[in-house]
Amino acid sequence: DYGCPAGRGIPAAADGTYIGPIAGGGFGWYNIVEHDNGWQTVYGHTIGPPNPPLKSGTRVKAGQVVGVVATIAELNAGGGSGSTGPHLHFEVKNPAGLKMNPTPCLNGSGASNPGMMAGSMTPGAGTPD
Repeated sequence: DYGCPAGRGIPAAADGTYIGPIAGGGFGWYNIVEHDNGWQTVYGHTIGPPNPPLKSGTRVKAGQVVGVVATIAELNAGGGSGSTGPHLHFEVKNPAGLKMNPTPCLNGSGASNPGMMAGSMTPGAGTPD
């Protein structure tokens, strides 16, 4: 989980296919991007429909907004609970579906680093989260 302001747009870590918005999973609302190399990124604690105005199956580019960070009220209304402030749940899954450490996908400022997903994160790379 990464603290960030409510209402902030969440950029896709790399090119892929958008899936969402999805309700549940303890995230309130969440969004997924399936990347061309078989990896997935999950963006949780987001505002539900109609934000972002994307339909499941839409192709997205690295940096394109795929979600919006929810306020505590929006998060709790969506099924999340126990949060003390707005934040993003950022999750990375390898092609086998294993959750991996998301840190290599981020640069020092906490912003997405598309190059990590596109080139460096290949099957077998990284460590389980």
